[in-house]
Amino acid sequence: MNKLNVTLIRAPYVIPKSSVFGNQGTPSLGLAYLAGTVDKLGHNVTCIDSFAKGIDTFTPIKDTNLLINGMPNEQTLSLISSETDILGISCMFSSDWINTIELVKMIREKFPNLVIVLGGEHVTADHEYILTTYKKEVSLCILGEGEQKLANLLNIYSENPDHLYSAPGITFFDHKSEAIITNDGDYRVKNLESIPLPKWDGLEIDTFHDRLLGMSMIGKRTMPMLLSRGCPYQCTFCSSAKMWTTRWVARDYYEVIEEIKMYKDLYNINHIDFYDLTAIINRQWSIDFCKEMIRQEINLTWSLPSGTRSEALTFEVLDLLKRSGCTKITYAPETGSLRMSKLVKKKVNLKKMLASMKNAVKVGLIVKANIIFGFPEEKFMDRVYNFIFIFRMALVGIHDVPCFGFTPYPGSELFDELLEKGIIKRDENYYEFMSNLIYTKPFNNKSWNNEVSDYMIPFLSLGGMAFFYSLQYLFRPIRFFNLVTNVVKDTPQTMLEVAFANMYKDFVKGRRLQK
Repeated sequence: MNKLNVTLIRAPYVIPKSSVFGNQGTPSLGLAYLAGTVDKLGHNVTCIDSFAKGIDTFTPIKDTNLLINGMPNEQTLSLISSETDILGISCMFSSDWINTIELVKMIREKFPNLVIVLGGEHVTADHEYILTTYKKEVSLCILGEGEQKLANLLNIYSENPDHLYSAPGITFFDHKSEAIITNDGDYRVKNLESIPLPKWDGLEIDTFHDRLLGMSMIGKRTMPMLLSRGCPYQCTFCSSAKMWTTRWVARDYYEVIEEIKMYKDLYNINHIDFYDLTAIINRQWSIDFCKEMIRQEINLTWSLPSGTRSEALTFEVLDLLKRSGCTKITYAPETGSLRMSKLVKKKVNLKKMLASMKNAVKVGLIVKANIIFGFPEEKFMDRVYNFIFIFRMALVGIHDVPCFGFTPYPGSELFDELLEKGIIKRDENYYEFMSNLIYTKPFNNKSWNNEVSDYMIPFLSLGGMAFFYSLQYLFRPIRFFNLVTNVVKDTPQTMLEVAFANMYKDFVKGRRLQK
């Protein structure tokens, strides 16, 4: 086996100039897992996190209203060694693709014979269009979970480069047949403990720790981790089924705790953000994990910022979460309408979820819940039920309710329906459109509902949030005092406090002001 030189890149983020909220920064857990896999195989791996290397840099994209947040592509290109054998680029978010593909083009021009491999959630969802449109720039794509597929690719290439395209689990454009070919292979890793731990060397982890940044927490030395992978549900607005299938599997909680202890020793962390799609599925697993955290006296805080199910979140489980160090939890009702829940295949019991939220507040957790307005089939009464549910959430005492306009993510069932109907068009403006679509902007949203105009979406989303926070501070005035105090002291706890703290850094202290 020949020892390979592998370079892995996270491209910068892309945000609209009109976006209120920027990226204060989260480490690239996916790239760290891939780096761990390459390192375990004995190959040389170099990581370039273009966002982390230019975390305070904002560069306009010509002829658009978009900004690149991170190191400019020219600088990223200059860091790529001419000795690189295989280069991998991750693109998780569709909003970033407009710049990611420009970086790919620049790399191909400089290194015409380099094997360029793309992966990530956006690539998985949109790989056919990517391979057809950019067949000269992109060598191949890895679909879904990447560690084992990348390992197979490197093993084959290191033995015989001519057999590169025989690797299982990859997809590529075959120039002879003028067709896309997808090789068979296991889509998911059967045993999560077989995946090497993340390798953070070269991923600028100190940048995030020194700035006390994280996905849900500011002011702590935060580390991203996973408790599980996958989601067993198939919500029509979500693309996770394309990336992960519907197989949910939890890690061995002893291994999770050992990883936490390792990070405490290596990086002196005091908080964990678990990036799981749906962490709380198995009630007994959750109980066992929390009890072991308590027994071993791990003594750090942790949170579930991405959303989880409520079925397993009984009072006993919530109390254990709190006592084991959990500070924040996110529920994902998405709608207060039973009709819409069925249409989008959400499969939740809203009454039981409210009871769970009430218990979460009671045990002392900071609780957030997401609401979406403007689903394509949404009717007037569905929106009324959203506001009623927002009122009920304020009444039980949760802390944050971000409200969003519906966004058709590539790879989701609803995106495919809109594409098939010709409502979404893949033209020359497609990726600028996606970048503008996905980020929240105060008064510039697209409606996908025939009954709701574009102008109504911000009134619904901002109105829903204004309704919630007005009720919250009416019912619990002390929380407004906490909001002001925590923002001034730069110790934000709730989502709203974090948002205000970030806006202060961006627009008052000048992080996003162009020089």
